[in-house]
Amino acid sequence: MSWDIKKIGEIICENKKSKYKVRDSSNDGLFPFFTSGEKINRFSEYICEGENIFIATGGKANFQYHIGKAAYSTDCYSIKSNEKVLSKFLYYFLKMNKKKINDEMFRGAALKHLQKKEFKNIDISLPPLPVQKQIVEKLDAAFADIDKAISATEKNIENAEAFRQKTIDELTTFKHTSNTTITKEIDMLPGYAFKSAQYVDDEDGITLLRGDNLKPNAIDFTEAKKYPKESIKEYRKFHLQENDIVIGMDRPWISSGLRTAMIKKADLPCLLVQRVMRMRCPTTINPNFFYLHLQASSFLSHILGKETGLGVPHISGKTIGSFEFFIPELKKQNEIVYIFSSVDSNIHKLKKSYISKLSNYEALKSSILNQAFSGELTKDAA
Repeated sequence: MSWDIKKIGEIICENKKSKYKVRDSSNDGLFPFFTSGEKINRFSEYICEGENIFIATGGKANFQYHIGKAAYSTDCYSIKSNEKVLSKFLYYFLKMNKKKINDEMFRGAALKHLQKKEFKNIDISLPPLPVQKQIVEKLDAAFADIDKAISATEKNIENAEAFRQKTIDELTTFKHTSNTTITKEIDMLPGYAFKSAQYVDDEDGITLLRGDNLKPNAIDFTEAKKYPKESIKEYRKFHLQENDIVIGMDRPWISSGLRTAMIKKADLPCLLVQRVMRMRCPTTINPNFFYLHLQASSFLSHILGKETGLGVPHISGKTIGSFEFFIPELKKQNEIVYIFSSVDSNIHKLKKSYISKLSNYEALKSSILNQAFSGELTKDAA
């Protein structure tokens, strides 16, 4: 039995475009709220009902499926299938082709966007509805067990991260007469507003460390901006050094985690950009010891809810600088750093093994999807 080949545009109905931004959603509400990411928020109103697929239009490819009433953000493309195809069958087809769609149909200079015209021109092979139903049932059953294993592994990663945070909090919780504010001991410097018109594509340009490059406890220069090397001398003040500590001051830190990191040799050379704060320790303070305090729950509590600014809310240098931390003698600092580094190393190894498991589960899903759409899972399919 041959399968009919159709264009995706021929078998879908588009739901109306949402007028709601991600920031309009909340953690409560009657209806699920889909965005371009994996996380599903809640909303007080619904936009669509029945069986629907939600597709990220900005950033990178992502597909979600839901039965019932739901809402979605402006960066989400919501569709449902027509009578020729089961929505869940189409959803699994899109999941199977996620990498291809992401690599070939998401384009853009700054933020990549889904090219809908090309998306709707994708060919899909459609077996008869009874065979689609058989494929969907087999995939549902296979993925149910895999998803349970994924959920358990993700929980293990959460537990490992929680134990890491607990260790930091225990190692930085002191009440002592030598408590002092950051501003009294740490050299703090806000970044400079480099002109975007002077950004260059030249590999020899110097890297700019922007807020977008900062992740929780990590730096990602995947989409770094460069500045002309010949104009660097005048910005010598904003050169970063190994063991400098940087913190992103714009609001995204609230939802994505505290965006702070320590500069390593491999990150250099780079320049400090506006809305990123640089902190440099004196010789009396071990930078790793101080960095632990910036990862502690006490510091997060100190800055939480204190952002300022009407356009782009941000944490002020004054708020950061007023945080109090304990400074024992250098020998004690080094002991604390040694204890944490040992724990952190073991946690890193544990998380690495869990992440490897997740990768294997996703590879298994991909293999099963390929079998399903090649007809191997259905004896009636050809």
